[in-house]
Amino acid sequence: MSEYSDQIRRAVRQLAGVTYETFPATVTAVEKESVDVKPLDSEAEISGVRLKAALDGNDSGIVIVPKQGSTVLVTKIGGSDEECFVSMVAEAQEIRVKIGEVGFFLDADGMVFNGGKFGGLVKVEELKSELKKITDYLAAIKQVFGTSWVPVPSDGGAALKAAMNAAIGSRQLPDFGRIEDKKVQH
Repeated sequence: MSEYSDQIRRAVRQLAGVTYETFPATVTAVEKESVDVKPLDSEAEISGVRLKAALDGNDSGIVIVPKQGSTVLVTKIGGSDEECFVSMVAEAQEIRVKIGEVGFFLDADGMVFNGGKFGGLVKVEELKSELKKITDYLAAIKQVFGTSWVPVPSDGGAALKAAMNAAIGSRQLPDFGRIEDKKVQH
């Protein structure tokens, strides 16, 4: 579009009381709090397009970071050509949410709640399966001491060893290495 048609469009918007304009653009660079974009109908690149409403350094709120090369909708703030924000994202690279002390981060590698200091979420069915192995193992030991084994004088523990081997020798020990979902940290 020409500068003349831009001026006409701004004048019409001003007369109509419209103080914003939204246009599609391609993301050319991604920073932590802003992106650079190239409007689809223009050759001029716009730098520093906001991802958040406020530039106060506060990390509260929701930030959706678009992928480089993706399409976004950009809205001018108060009709200004220099102050703009990303109002819609076609493809997200990451999402950050912070409300008070509660935080959430999502990207292609997974989700992290509140900094992820407690590790991955527990896969409940896997945990139950592994805990059942412990329960079965302990039940077998209890069975040996409760009814199966009778002390034999001067055998040096051979009867106990045989009873224990019969009761627990073929049982599986638990493996807790598979119970954590590392893609969801909390």
